[in-house]
Amino acid sequence: MPIAQGGTGVTTGAGLVPVVPSSVAVGSGTGSVNAAGLVTFTGASSISVNGVFSALYRNYKILFQAQGAAGYSEVTFRFRIAGTDKALTYYTWGWRAAASAGILVGASNTTGMVTGVLLNSVNANASWSADIFSPNLVATTTGLSAATGFDGTTANHTSVALFMNEAVAYDGLSISPNTTTFTGTLKVYGYN
Repeated sequence: MPIAQGGTGVTTGAGLVPVVPSSVAVGSGTGSVNAAGLVTFTGASSISVNGVFSALYRNYKILFQAQGAAGYSEVTFRFRIAGTDKALTYYTWGWRAAASAGILVGASNTTGMVTGVLLNSVNANASWSADIFSPNLVATTTGLSAATGFDGTTANHTSVALFMNEAVAYDGLSISPNTTTFTGTLKVYGYN
């Protein structure tokens, strides 16, 4: 199956196709991307990838796994345009979580979407999977995601629905923990 690199080329194959970011940036620590598009980061306060959303694909899948350096932390997702995070209050999202306290629900309008990932230094398998619909079109972007993580006491499982109240084309994304650094992997796939 062909690989789209840096938003160039034409892909006619079906299914998920790995996308190679044009660049990777970290807030601290280290980050890199290999030829197959796997982004790895260590001790990072944030991980940002640019050049992943383009006209090659209409929709995208994001796969993320990480472990926190210490304590407990939620993880926030933001879109990017030309290497800058979109940090205005355009993120409208609702969530439903299953935890030891039972089923929890909520909604918010914020400067980033909390993914539902709960990082803890004793849990190496906090993960997030998201489908993002039409991020590179000048239209409303939506998304659905599922996450699992550990807050130091119990495992939590969260589903999130995202609506971006802005009709612009995004080309990248950032993921950051709220209170710690993290180490892990990120992969983006395109599909139509």
